Amino acid sequence: MKARILKPRLRRDIKSIADRILEELGNPEPPLDLNDVCLLLELDSGYFTSESEGLLRKTFSRMKRAGKQLLRRPTLLCDAIKKFDLRALYIPDQKRILVDDTIPKPKHRWLQAHEIGHSILPWHQEMMLGDDELTPTVTVHSKMEAEANFAGGSLLFLGNRFAEECRDCDPSIKTVMALKKRYGNTLTTTLWRVIEHSGEENPLIGMIGQHPKSFHNEQSNFRHLILSPEFERKFPDPSLKKLEDEIKAYCWGNRGPLGNGEILLTDKNGTTHNFHFETFYNGYDALTLGVHQGEVPAIVSAFGGFGSP
Repeated sequence: MKARILKPRLRRDIKSIADRILEELGNPEPPLDLNDVCLLLELDSGYFTSESEGLLRKTFSRMKRAGKQLLRRPTLLCDAIKKFDLRALYIPDQKRILVDDTIPKPKHRWLQAHEIGHSILPWHQEMMLGDDELTPTVTVHSKMEAEANFAGGSLLFLGNRFAEECRDCDPSIKTVMALKKRYGNTLTTTLWRVIEHSGEENPLIGMIGQHPKSFHNEQSNFRHLILSPEFERKFPDPSLKKLEDEIKAYCWGNRGPLGNGEILLTDKNGTTHNFHFETFYNGYDALTLGVHQGEVPAIVSAFGGFGSP
């Protein structure tokens, strides 16, 4: 699925909200402690189990405070979880975040930050209060998720601090690994943010999906396709089949670094460009980063024509 890129003005609006929170926290050093964020915002957190529908409904039905039922229609939440395949959710009238406890622990930090993102965006509140007439469509839900992702990421990666560090480093898997360790976030979320920030002026492309050895022709092998703002501006959407074939051709390992190679992509003007690709497998996903190297020089033939290698 291609990652949604938010419009610049919306990104600025969301970032300003996150920046105010970070300022109230005293502009902390990385990694950000989400417990401090929840304490500041007076948010509560807990877990639900998605594996059993009965247990899921029981979880919401038992939510009470001072003996009063908090959710008038707990089935709405259950239905939303199933419809949108939610792994976490924010309940505005309780200021409560719930994370699916069947999800691997390393992913809980991002899920919690994502739901905090929903909680700090004022225009998300009505959509999340359980009103049948305001229940979001799949398209609106996708937009809200992208906004919450950006808000949560702005907090986890401490606003301008991460962006500045990205600009001071050459984009690579090695850089992603170093920033992952420094900010305490997952490799996947760090790759995503590196592409967003380092790719503001440089065409970058990222893919997250299964191990190249497990690629199948009859299905999409990338769960996420991440295009940097500059890539979106200069290049059309790439052929996933071409990328799959070329990535599979250069990959040789089973875990950790899988390999690297050069892949040619054509921009919107028909000019061919060279990208350096590298792929890393973390045990859950294969993460691929493609970095723009430059235009491929046109070749002048002996007959006066032009071509490319």
